[in-house]
Amino acid sequence: MADEKGSTTVGFLSRVVAWFNGQGYRYAEAKRYECRRVLSDNGSASKSHGWRKACQAMGLTAKKTRPFTPVTNGKAERLI
Repeated sequence: MADEKGSTTVGFLSRVVAWFNGQGYRYAEAKRYECRRVLSDNGSASKSHGWRKACQAMGLTAKKTRPFTPVTNGKAERLI
C-alpha cells in the first residue's frame, strides 16, 4: 500500500475479507463461508475509529498481536 492511513487500511480490509469469503473456506462448525476474525498489529491505523467501525460492519472480531512478542507478530507477518 502507498500509505498506512486509516482509510487505506479499511479499504484493504474490505478487499481482503471479500477475497477470503470468495475462496470457499468453511469453518468446521459453520454452514456458511465467511471471515469471523482479523489479526492485526497495534499500529495506529488498526486502532482507528474507522477500522473498528469497518470490523463491526463486516461482523469481524478484531484481535491484536501482543506487543513486543515476536511469536504472535510472526502470525500476522507470515500472511503478509
